[in-house]
Amino acid sequence: MNSLISTITPCYNTAREYLCRLIDSIINQSYTNLEIVLVDDGSTDETGKILDEYMAKDKRVVVVHKKNGGEQSARNAGLYKATGEYLFFTDSDDEIPQNAIETLYSKMQGKVDFVFGSYFFFFCNGSPSRISGCTREIATPAEIAHDVFFENHLYGIREVIFPCDGKLYRHSIIRENNLSFDESIHLEGCAIFVVQYLSYCRKVFNVIVPTYIYYKYDISQRFQATQNAYPDAFLMVEDLFKPYFGLLADIMPAEQKFIYQYLSNNLIRLLVRGAMYENEFRDFERAMMQCINSDFLINAVSHYKRERKNDSIFIPFAIKHRWGYLLIRLLRKRAKKLSRTARCAEHISMNYFSNIKTTDAKGSAQ
Repeated sequence: MNSLISTITPCYNTAREYLCRLIDSIINQSYTNLEIVLVDDGSTDETGKILDEYMAKDKRVVVVHKKNGGEQSARNAGLYKATGEYLFFTDSDDEIPQNAIETLYSKMQGKVDFVFGSYFFFFCNGSPSRISGCTREIATPAEIAHDVFFENHLYGIREVIFPCDGKLYRHSIIRENNLSFDESIHLEGCAIFVVQYLSYCRKVFNVIVPTYIYYKYDISQRFQATQNAYPDAFLMVEDLFKPYFGLLADIMPAEQKFIYQYLSNNLIRLLVRGAMYENEFRDFERAMMQCINSDFLINAVSHYKRERKNDSIFIPFAIKHRWGYLLIRLLRKRAKKLSRTARCAEHISMNYFSNIKTTDAKGSAQ
């Protein structure tokens, strides 16, 4: 008999058109032994009513109504409610191909603990659609971590492995290791959950074909996290990449140096970006101080290498020597200078995150 699979979808003020499209795509899956958990995260529109309508029509649908707590909170509520042997996450305004769950489930055998596929990106502004994925089929967590750092493909592993959506998880691994979504993290909280789960896996299987359809909306259509500045993005450099670094096996000194340079260069870009949005922080100086209290980031910055002539040499120097107040002064000065130029947005863009799907705030308020 086929195993019960629980799908978990956080929902917050999702337009009927998008929400019904997503739920219908789950209900109409070729794999039918499903528990469809829909979490209403304190919606103020008709979202909750729509979910209840589906529950009245299909006995597989389970609806959870809760006070608004953000997308990670809603996912955790779904985790608590789900009873399936396997779990599958979605956002509330996307879609899944009709055979997606069946395709993933067919490869969840033996020592395989994690199955994922490619992503199909549909751009609602008329831009050409595209598929993101990777070519490695069977892998260990260490091999996945290696690809995260060293794969050069713009639409490759990072764009499909970081999101929690469109993948199949063993519920037992999540329960036995008390895994959950960190509700304090607004950016890439789901990516941190994925790497935590990955650290307990024996084997990973990539089915190659698309198992998730991700809709990219204009801001006039629907708010998405990828349209937000996220000035505190630098805080997730350690939270996300340190676990992947820990998964690497038999890493060569030259590879370690490359990773540290990769992280340090982009950490500094994100710190400058944070300084440009200083007024959005509850405590800007305290947030910046977190960087100089991290041995992992200090090690990374010790390998800093300038990419452009006008890149600062003093900011990494201040981080490396843990001179917090000098760091803050330098960041403010740098941010002020960049703010004067028309090119500042491009110069400090989160270009190494540009191929990473950010899901937070997309289906739920933060």
